[in-house]
Amino acid sequence: MAACARIMAAGAGKKGDPSGSGERLLIQRYISTRPIFTEPEQGLMGRGPLDAGNPPPPGSPGDASPLRSLRLLYKTLLQNIMNEAVVAEQVFTQPTAALAALVTRVFEQRVQFAVDQALSWRGVPDPPSASDLRAHLRQLAEAVAMTRGLASDAQEVMGGESALMNELADAATAQHLANYVEEELEWLETRFREEEERAPGNPLSLPSFMELLAAHTEALERATTLGLGAGLTATVRTLHGTAADLAAPEGPPCLLRQARALLAAGLAASAGMCEVLGALGTLGAALELLLAHHGARVAPALLPAPADARTAAAGLEALRAELDAEALAALDAALAAELAGLEARLAECQLPADFRPSDADAVPGEGPGERPTPACAQACATLEELMLLAEQCLHGPNRESMQAEVGLRLVDALRRHMARQRFCPLGALCWRRDLQEYRRAARADGPAARQLAEMEAEAGLLVVAPEALPGLVGSTLGLTAQRARQVIALRADWGEAGARGKRLAALFPDDQRR
Repeated sequence: MAACARIMAAGAGKKGDPSGSGERLLIQRYISTRPIFTEPEQGLMGRGPLDAGNPPPPGSPGDASPLRSLRLLYKTLLQNIMNEAVVAEQVFTQPTAALAALVTRVFEQRVQFAVDQALSWRGVPDPPSASDLRAHLRQLAEAVAMTRGLASDAQEVMGGESALMNELADAATAQHLANYVEEELEWLETRFREEEERAPGNPLSLPSFMELLAAHTEALERATTLGLGAGLTATVRTLHGTAADLAAPEGPPCLLRQARALLAAGLAASAGMCEVLGALGTLGAALELLLAHHGARVAPALLPAPADARTAAAGLEALRAELDAEALAALDAALAAELAGLEARLAECQLPADFRPSDADAVPGEGPGERPTPACAQACATLEELMLLAEQCLHGPNRESMQAEVGLRLVDALRRHMARQRFCPLGALCWRRDLQEYRRAARADGPAARQLAEMEAEAGLLVVAPEALPGLVGSTLGLTAQRARQVIALRADWGEAGARGKRLAALFPDDQRR
């Protein structure tokens, strides 16, 4: 056969042409007669025996019959290439060139067509669902990996440089990879929209955020697996998002925008302090997961592009700042509602007799102020539940900040509550005991604790005899005249009692200042 090939090559070439064009022409003629190009394709790229039986679960990698057919075709093509390599070694003086020409024709005619068939959108609904888009993307990744695998196997058979095989594999999938990023974003957007429609207005939950993060992790891994070369960093940046994407009224369905939408909607849907605190705890855990995702996957992928890495990191910080502001607003609104409700219940339940008890109200064996008033006990139970929620849902500085804010808001509410009461000396002792209970229940510390202690001291103005008031105000408490008058005016004997020959109202006139 080799001798015949040499004679035919010499005859096919031009007389005196040393370039080997005769053998190249012979190679082309030989290739065109090979069964790999002439035999019918039945069973290789359509439904054949391998497609019968139970289909695999939809959406799993390599599940679709076109991919199973593609795998079968590639196995057949590789076997043919191996067989032709043996023939070329025996027949041609340049067997590597002959085999390279054969493999090139295989990729240009058989592989290109097979990839197009495997990744066809025929039969997919328009518009496609998230599961349809995901299945297509998985098939794309699988088809690209299989095509590159065929090129690698063919390269082992041929030997020599691998540049040609890489180029052939890339050319066979280039048309489909050109639309990859848009299709990936379309899947992420469709999936997110379907989830919103499935569970509208639900409070924030960590599992829903983890599902979102898993989808974007899958997209990022797929982009890395596809080997997009220089375009990988731009794709990663697009999938992750930037501060500009967050600021745009309509931006791409990147991770940062979808995370913000999901977390912000969850915060907005939280009603009541319990749900808000739960959402804040979930928000903190979600941000930790987002930071871990960025550190483990996004940042390493962007190492070759420092500018893109800085842009992605800045986008993450912008998202954290936005969510912190929204969390603070949600907590502020919930605290305002909770303390307003507590103050309203306190005003409703606090009886006038609590701070102006008669002899009939005395409990045998108990002195005044030995136990909090019933209204105080009820309010403190609410405060204790609130502090327990904060302890369960918040940690570190966040919990400390909330406790401090609750304490300050409680002081304001108690000042207003105090201004609505009238106190006899025994009732003032009960009020002082209530203040101590409020401080304990709210775990007051710092400024709130100091202000509650000041209110306890002010209660002394309601206990002492009228004659002791001028000296107590001027030398001991250090109150302003205006504040002293506000407290003393709450005494039950304000309109009757006096000192130094004057009524209390005259002794502490309303127009006095510091």
